[in-house]
Amino acid sequence: MTERTWETWLEGQFPAYLLRCAEGHPRPATAVARALARLAGDADSLHQLAALAFLLDPGSGVERLVCDDLPAYLRRIHPRSERVREELRGHVRGRIDWGRTLVLQQQTRDPARAVTTSLRRSFSTPELLLVRWLVERIRLAAATLGPSEYARDDLWIGRLSRIHNAAETCLRHAALRDLPESRPTADTYRACEQSRDAAIRHAAIIAHDHASLLPRPKLEHLRDALARYSLVPYQPETRFELYILLTLIESIDRAWPAATRKNTLIAAKRRAIATWREGQAVLRLFYNQPAERGAYTLALLHAYDARAHLRPDLRLVFEDDRRKVELLLDAKLSSDLGYLRAAYLKMHGYLADRPHAFGNDVHPKAIILAERRLARPPRPTDPVVYLDPTSCRESGALDTLMTHWLAQLLSPAT
Repeated sequence: MTERTWETWLEGQFPAYLLRCAEGHPRPATAVARALARLAGDADSLHQLAALAFLLDPGSGVERLVCDDLPAYLRRIHPRSERVREELRGHVRGRIDWGRTLVLQQQTRDPARAVTTSLRRSFSTPELLLVRWLVERIRLAAATLGPSEYARDDLWIGRLSRIHNAAETCLRHAALRDLPESRPTADTYRACEQSRDAAIRHAAIIAHDHASLLPRPKLEHLRDALARYSLVPYQPETRFELYILLTLIESIDRAWPAATRKNTLIAAKRRAIATWREGQAVLRLFYNQPAERGAYTLALLHAYDARAHLRPDLRLVFEDDRRKVELLLDAKLSSDLGYLRAAYLKMHGYLADRPHAFGNDVHPKAIILAERRLARPPRPTDPVVYLDPTSCRESGALDTLMTHWLAQLLSPAT
């Protein structure tokens, strides 16, 4: 499998990726549907994906609406005057309506009562009521994904921050800030859909899109939106890590068909990316997250009061009622032999840091997946083995290693 081949394979997948070092690309609807089926029980993950699709789907134009069209529309808006009638007693403000005042005094037999009228400006129109509600929904959706003031403008997180800031600016406008936040009625939608202003007609369309995605997304609408816009890492090294992660998940599915898998998003503050369960046996897959504390962490903490953690690319943690065993995997998008030698020594450093975590009688303990072609197949009994992209095919060397590793852990004799 050449570099271009693994890239092509990755283009056909939906990785459910929400980390910052990414850019938007279309994904096959079938791949999106498969991933959503795995996430169907995870309401938080679906909500985040729906917020991403709602805000950044190029087919909806939310960014253009809230950043350009609505600010221009609000600059054209003028308040209308409303005559407000009040019944007062004692101190009188405004213009007295003498006819109604005389009637009121006769009815109440109280000469201190008066009816006054005054003019107030008002922005309460169907169009602005819908805009007020929609912009608040856009602001909340952007806040769900964690906007950052320091993000690059050309990245998705930078676009998200721009949308969030534009929504907050709109909500501070005099035309919107005092309006009630109420869900638009059918009459409000009808008035906006028939508006002469293109921005209001566009806002009505986006409000309908919001109803199909948030707060509880309809899976068919979410699938179509994510097929048009999904996040993929822009750095080739990170894409190679993602390729290894996705092929590893498929390999474990084949090696352990009796287990039930549950996925989550590849996002900030994530825990296990995937979890397999069968009875009391549980296998968790962690991506780019700190390993548990070992000799390296404790030595730096003792000597310099410094925090440090080893962070392998991928970490499998198997646990049942008898023991807990780990397997490390590192992705190296390189064919340089010197770099791969250093990677081997690095993996042995990981193993020496926490030797109790990998099981004395379980092999392999670490896998290096590199771009360089192997001269011969790996030995499953070695503590550290090399693989290349061709090893990740179905029935390839990765399947052999995962079957061998899981068999040692699941066997009653061990």
